[in-house]
Amino acid sequence: MVDKSESGSDKSQDKDPLQDFSEIIEQMMNKLGIDLGDLSGESFVYGFSITNLSGEDPEIRELGNTSYEHDLRDGPYIDVQANKCKPLIEINEIDNNIYVTAELPGVEKEDIRLSVTDTLVKIDATRGVNEYSETVILPAKVSPESAKASYRNGVLEIVLLRVAELLRFDVTID
Repeated sequence: MVDKSESGSDKSQDKDPLQDFSEIIEQMMNKLGIDLGDLSGESFVYGFSITNLSGEDPEIRELGNTSYEHDLRDGPYIDVQANKCKPLIEINEIDNNIYVTAELPGVEKEDIRLSVTDTLVKIDATRGVNEYSETVILPAKVSPESAKASYRNGVLEIVLLRVAELLRFDVTID
């Protein structure tokens, strides 16, 4: 709806188009008990990704350089670590493989340390003062020796071969 004054000018043109968005963010932060002034001018990134594998509950994974914490005495607060960041990670299961994709912008291949066990992938990367770190729990057991990784344009791709679950046999006692 357009509000026109007696002079016929459109008052909606004078309003900052992001004002409504800013007000919504401020209301959300107030409901969470978070004072934006407490963030002391640090830039921060917060987000999440949702992975929904068939037959399992959705997994919500935080990303960015902030975490929402709760102190029993002081209540909720945001912990901002300007130089430490959780990367955006996706996990996909296709046929007998598990694919782990991590976004690590601003990092060179030589800056990445990657280790794999049969149930975990650990990713660490440091470039200058920026750090990425995340441990991913895999949805199935894999063969760590099968791991293949590539890194192009800030995206780390890891392919792992899923191993068959251990079979249990009942043994008849003679």
